[in-house]
Amino acid sequence: MPFSIEEFAELLRLLEERPEWRGALRQQLLTAELLAVPDTLRQIAELQARTEARLAELAGRVDVLDGRLRRVQQQVGGLAELVGASAELEGERALLARLSAGGYTVLAALGPLDVDGEVDVA
Repeated sequence: MPFSIEEFAELLRLLEERPEWRGALRQQLLTAELLAVPDTLRQIAELQARTEARLAELAGRVDVLDGRLRRVQQQVGGLAELVGASAELEGERALLARLSAGGYTVLAALGPLDVDGEVDVA
């Protein structure tokens, strides 16, 4: 059954006048998958909104953790300095005790030594 351009134009005019017919025509022309697209898009938009909210929450947590990590790094740096200073003092005491036990006399106060990673003792 042929459908003329005039009849098509008339159909379009009728659809303009009767919007409720559009849904019925849509049901006849589109597949179930295409009819489900608006609901699917709404679901995707809701999921996207939840994902964005969760991402913002996680970004806030990362900022908090970054601050905590910086404080821990500062504390560890301070502890490393304390341990280093303590080890230097203990090393100095041990060296003085060993020299004294070997009969050596220290003539000047001990001071820092610049070394290049190697220490040669003759």
